[in-house]
Amino acid sequence: MLAVVLLYAAVPMASAQNWCRPPAELLGLAATLSALPPGSDRLSDGRRARIGEILDGLNERRMLAALDAGGLQALTPSVLSLLAEARHLADSGTRRNPGYLDEVLAEFDAALMRACAESRSTIYQRLQQDRVGGLFDDGVDLQELARRANGSGVVGLGVILSGVLGFTAALILFDAGFRWIMALVYNRKACRIPAVLLVADARIEGLVITLGRGGCRFYPTDFEAFESALPGLAAGEQAVDLEGTVLPARISAIHGPVADFRFVRALSLKAQRALLTQSTISPYYIKKGFGADPGLADELV
Repeated sequence: MLAVVLLYAAVPMASAQNWCRPPAELLGLAATLSALPPGSDRLSDGRRARIGEILDGLNERRMLAALDAGGLQALTPSVLSLLAEARHLADSGTRRNPGYLDEVLAEFDAALMRACAESRSTIYQRLQQDRVGGLFDDGVDLQELARRANGSGVVGLGVILSGVLGFTAALILFDAGFRWIMALVYNRKACRIPAVLLVADARIEGLVITLGRGGCRFYPTDFEAFESALPGLAAGEQAVDLEGTVLPARISAIHGPVADFRFVRALSLKAQRALLTQSTISPYYIKKGFGADPGLADELV
């Protein structure tokens, strides 16, 4: 957890409230697990009870929704692994093996750092975030800045504003163009294909509403079954069954009512086209976005 502590020490408080802010109870659970004494295979009753109390106060669905809202959906796989290991420790009081918990915590730590970096570097989101605590900080007096600039004979307010607006517009256009290029490269298409998500022994009915060569977006029609299967998503590979074609996959993110999966092996264009023929609507290209588009999901479902 040292990297997490350093991360928050490096971010000003006002900025940390809006950027890369995982749920406090999740960080508390990770801190509790990292404080367990090393070299001990069995936990004391007090430590088991403490972990159990933290888990009882957690709502997995709400926590994953909070990660999605904060732009940290890339944390989902490591968070599910962390919750599964915490539940195992609370229920059994024993470690799976001497190094497994350390591996889970290290992966969570690294995933958090990566997710924060990705969230910060996302062009459009960064522009929005910079409205508070950055280039467009509300605390900056642009008139005072221009006055000083004019006093030194460097540049006027109009030039400053023109430069800022031009730079902003260029980045937004570049971001939109980049997403469309990625959509074409990975042949990402909106569709509506009846599918079944296979998690351990559970079969969850739903729809694949986006299909690319590398993965898909799954909309469960049985939300209760999907929520019940959340702990199993951390156990390893799942599979998406599209009308008899079973594709091994791993969960990559959960966005509200939908979940993203990455295929263990990317589809060929021929295989993707064959699957898209099963769509009940005409497939069409869709650019890659950050998070789910509620309007698009409603339209496709």
